[in-house]
Amino acid sequence: MAATAIGPRELYDVYAHAFEAATRLAGLSGVMASYSEFEGVPIHGAVLTDLLRGRMGFTGR
Repeated sequence: MAATAIGPRELYDVYAHAFEAATRLAGLSGVMASYSEFEGVPIHGAVLTDLLRGRMGFTGR
């Protein structure tokens, strides 16, 4: 796994916000997880669930 050296605010404001806009504009129904981690938590676990589904409202797979 690769660790990420950014904080939660930077993750959303710099990276996730643009990703959210792109997923909405493209009408994506799925995303691919990575094997990296964020603050010690694997990205493909709670972070994707909390960020994509909880904060961004993503309903795809």
